[in-house]
Amino acid sequence: MADFRYSLQTVKDAWEGCTNCELGVRRKDVGGRFVFGEGAPRGIMFIGEGPGEHEEAEGRPFIGQSGMILRQVIDKLELNGCCYITNVVSCRSCSQAYNGEGQPVMRYDRTTKTRVPFIKDDAPTPLQMATCLPRLYEEIYLVDPVLIVTLGAEAAKAIISERSFSVVGERGKTREINIPGAWHAPALTDKKKAWVRKVRGDVVMPTNLRRVRYLMLPTLHPAYVLRRQADQSYKNPLDMFLLDMKQAARIYDNYLEKSFGVDHKEREVTINDLAEMTNA
Repeated sequence: MADFRYSLQTVKDAWEGCTNCELGVRRKDVGGRFVFGEGAPRGIMFIGEGPGEHEEAEGRPFIGQSGMILRQVIDKLELNGCCYITNVVSCRSCSQAYNGEGQPVMRYDRTTKTRVPFIKDDAPTPLQMATCLPRLYEEIYLVDPVLIVTLGAEAAKAIISERSFSVVGERGKTREINIPGAWHAPALTDKKKAWVRKVRGDVVMPTNLRRVRYLMLPTLHPAYVLRRQADQSYKNPLDMFLLDMKQAARIYDNYLEKSFGVDHKEREVTINDLAEMTNA
């Protein structure tokens, strides 16, 4: 449960040795890094699926090739000082890659100058994501973002608990979500609708955990955008991702204007800018 008395560092310290699921056990066995979120609170919070090879090596979210797309768009939109980046799970989900004949796929390691097994990233399982959700809820509660932007279908599914969610169909559409808060409130009993009841002679006053409402905007995962960078069709992934990022910036700017009287900033990034990033 979230606790307003905690800091983000306290949450990180409490979770970074976690081995509650297979991902944590693997991380410990291979000496990988626990990947916690980073950035500024009370702005735009980006939530991805999970760390990859580069993130596991450095202990930072979204620093691989696809992550650079996200970070460069954030930079182009001048949102660096008001963004927080994290993932649903904090440990890498991956497995050995095999070819069509069932043989292990190998790759050349330039550092060791040897052929080594090719390890591919996998989507975390629903159980693995559920195990890490309490950590994510604590992060969300403490970051207290104006807007949550989920990157890819799996991140959105974890947040809203809808396994049938389609990011292609729902991207760019805002919705309200509820995250567990830090307090309990009195609740009526289910049957008699009473505030107090007796259980085996003891007086019981039921409570429910309070929920905190946030605005969520789903969009495509930068890795998908990178894979489809050659797509020049109408409403291609590059276009859609950029439109959603600009919408996120507008929502944040509207909040600043209505809450603090801050004038809208000119935040502009073009399709050509994003195309240059993906081709870099």
